[in-house]
Amino acid sequence: MFAIDISIGVELIIILVIMAIIALIFIFWWIDRSKSKKAYKEDYKKFMTEHDISKLKLNDLKKFSEKFGPIPDMSVITSAVFEVYENKLREYVIQNTEHFYSEVKNLRDIIDIELKEKNRRIKSDKKIGLGLYKEILDKFLEDNILTKEELDKLNEIKEYFSLDLSETKALIEQKGKDKFSGMVDDFLQDGFLSDEEKKYLIHSVGDLKITSDEAKAIFLLKAKEKLEQFGNSLIEKAQDEMISDDDFAEFLSMAVNFNVSSESFSRFDVLKNYNENYNIEHGIIKAVEPDEDILESGEKCFYIGPVNLYTHKIIGSVEEHSPEIRGKIYLTNKRLIVKGIGGIREIPFRDIVVFLREKEGVIIIETVTKHDYYILFTEEGDKKKTMKIFYKVYKEKDKIKII
Repeated sequence: MFAIDISIGVELIIILVIMAIIALIFIFWWIDRSKSKKAYKEDYKKFMTEHDISKLKLNDLKKFSEKFGPIPDMSVITSAVFEVYENKLREYVIQNTEHFYSEVKNLRDIIDIELKEKNRRIKSDKKIGLGLYKEILDKFLEDNILTKEELDKLNEIKEYFSLDLSETKALIEQKGKDKFSGMVDDFLQDGFLSDEEKKYLIHSVGDLKITSDEAKAIFLLKAKEKLEQFGNSLIEKAQDEMISDDDFAEFLSMAVNFNVSSESFSRFDVLKNYNENYNIEHGIIKAVEPDEDILESGEKCFYIGPVNLYTHKIIGSVEEHSPEIRGKIYLTNKRLIVKGIGGIREIPFRDIVVFLREKEGVIIIETVTKHDYYILFTEEGDKKKTMKIFYKVYKEKDKIKII
């Protein structure tokens, strides 16, 4: 039994080796055949270019092949003829000479009549025609102008290859829009659009054969993208969430120059907030108009918002907060005024001896009159900024620059 198993194993190995050898022979044969086909095709192409193609016949190629051996198959000749035909067709369309026309016509007859590949040739013509149309259109648009003569030339190509009118029209429109878009990118690169550049863009609308609405849409999109890019760069490089007046003014100036709304920037609120933080830090705070007649002569109000005011006592180690007023707080350059349900309370700055920001949205005040207060800000929003305003006004009330 053991001897039989060994015998079967040896036979299996021999069979596998033979199959591998056959496979290798087939692979080498296929490679050699492929190389042979490629060599044949190159020889045919060379033969055609060295002879008068306008009078060449398929039989000439067959006779030529007899000099270096049997033809692998007719597909090799067909492929060679097609490649030469396509090159000659390109040359004819670009140079438009009678010489190239006669060569193209003869090769076309060989393909259609002798090789019987008319359907394939028609498909090839369409592909070549569309490619040439795009290529020549790109060349014409290099100077950003599409003239009547150039349009006539493009129309000749369209007619010669029977290209679809809607397709060629769409190509001209798309290429024109792409060219205009590239020009806008170039002009907006430095963040400023000069009067000369504006005039050039307006003039280019007609030259590139696009509509005013299309041009406006392209410019608006590009302008907003540039504004978005610049705004984001300011926010990303901002330190301590502050953006200077100069940087903010440059952003606003860019928006005006591009004739787009500054608020179209997706993070405009953040940008504006960072600039307000910068102003607060430098004691530049915008005055607000109170909704009640509560200001004295020479007094300015800087903040109005909802709060709860509590009396603040510490008994031993225990803090006590007794509700006193629920209403609005008015921050002026002289005092704090809390008015609402429970009455009104005025706290002059001169009476404050301790002003603590316990946490965001909470201020603890101790006064010389021994009346201490716990102020809780109840408005949703940027309480951090609110605290900055209160602390800045309290600490530097005499240095505040009002805007």
